[in-house]
Amino acid sequence: MNLNVDLAVELWAEVYARGFDGWDCRDEAVRIAAMCGLGVLSTEAKGHAVECIRYDYSENGRLSRDRYARLTASTCSPRWAQCLLTAAKRYPPPSGYYPIRCPDGHVVGATPCFGPARKGTWTDACYRAAWGNTEPFGLEFVEKPCPGCERPMRYWCWGRQGDAAFRWSVDHVLSHARGGCVCHFNLRAMHPECNSSKG
Repeated sequence: MNLNVDLAVELWAEVYARGFDGWDCRDEAVRIAAMCGLGVLSTEAKGHAVECIRYDYSENGRLSRDRYARLTASTCSPRWAQCLLTAAKRYPPPSGYYPIRCPDGHVVGATPCFGPARKGTWTDACYRAAWGNTEPFGLEFVEKPCPGCERPMRYWCWGRQGDAAFRWSVDHVLSHARGGCVCHFNLRAMHPECNSSKG
């Protein structure tokens, strides 16, 4: 794994500059890892990295504004970049897992199927499944061609995040209208406009 430490330090400095209120580094850890050469962090790697990072600005088990302020006043070091690298090495994404296959005997709407309609927001697991199920399969690639138009998508640009030209949304391989479900094997990444053009 090749980590661009300088870029990671620069990106974490930008995160620091945005301030403490309501700050949650989970999405930032995944975005920065992807942008700096570590691929898409597995769920376990993200959890490990976030635990390491949040430890730096917590006191007595609680997040501390004062400690965060002291961190931002000092020079941003490569420590948080190393947290990402350590986590990615310790908890790599499973190889040979993608694309996720439909289980034998799967029936839409019957347990353990997640059902035909999404309830609430997409989870981290859904985003990873959709990305991993898109060719080239797996989580080591952070830029992939859209299955609809072949233009590039970038992992950290999902939903309304990141550069609009590279944004993607979760697409159903077999649509809800045609009897598809929201189980992980039926999800893939696609540009929002390509997704909506499918009807």
